[in-house]
Amino acid sequence: MVPIYAITSWLSLRFKDAAVYLDMFRDCYEGYVIYLFLALMIAYLGNGNEYKVHDILNAIDEPLAHPYPMNLVLDLIPLNASF
Repeated sequence: MVPIYAITSWLSLRFKDAAVYLDMFRDCYEGYVIYLFLALMIAYLGNGNEYKVHDILNAIDEPLAHPYPMNLVLDLIPLNASF
């Protein structure tokens, strides 16, 4: 990920007319990386079965607390269907 950002940033500075196209390429690559990360998490958590991951996440009943100092101001995050 970092080499793509570095190369496209340098090329955008060098070729200012192509900066829009290079940014578009970088954003598409970023979306692809996020997709692959989610696919990896499904493979690890549910052995390739996305419904199993859904069941694991639905089994969590306890609310999640914000990290300090935000937990002093904000309520707990309910991890249910309304989330």
